[in-house]
Amino acid sequence: LKAGLPGVAENVFELPEASVGGIEGDLLRRKLVVGSVVVKGAALNVQRGTNTPFNVVTAATPKTDEAAPAGVLLILQAATNALSQLLTSTNLATAMVRDVSVQDCVLDYRDDACLPPARLFVDQISLQASNLSNQADSNMSVAASLRWNTNGRMGVKVTMGLDPLTADVDLNLQQLNLAPLDPY
Repeated sequence: LKAGLPGVAENVFELPEASVGGIEGDLLRRKLVVGSVVVKGAALNVQRGTNTPFNVVTAATPKTDEAAPAGVLLILQAATNALSQLLTSTNLATAMVRDVSVQDCVLDYRDDACLPPARLFVDQISLQASNLSNQADSNMSVAASLRWNTNGRMGVKVTMGLDPLTADVDLNLQQLNLAPLDPY
């Protein structure tokens, strides 16, 4: 999957590999379980030139000259409706994602419109999560890490539950150079 702006050679978003597996559903009990979600090598390239405004909404708008296949639209509408229902009530439906793995992703941010120009390169982005759920008795865990501008490191480990609301957070920051954010 690739998305870009008209007339720009570099893609704004690239997703070379993604998979979802082990999907189970029970309509009568309003229960959804996703076994795994895997994303590998995703890249987000955000750039604003000196006289070029950047609008993420415009960049994410699909091309109007190409119609999406009806099956894809149906799946997207169903997923959107299901997510909306899950967000509005934990009593209406339950959902769980057993394992999420995000590996080797990149964010390349360049802003030439400010002085001095801002540049932030974040790579080696990874995330491992398990038992993500809206169920009261769930015990969720998330671990994420990234490399900040080639020499800094950031990592976080979180375990949490919803009812009662509990969270244990371990944050690890090493050699974070915030100078690229100075223009803001």
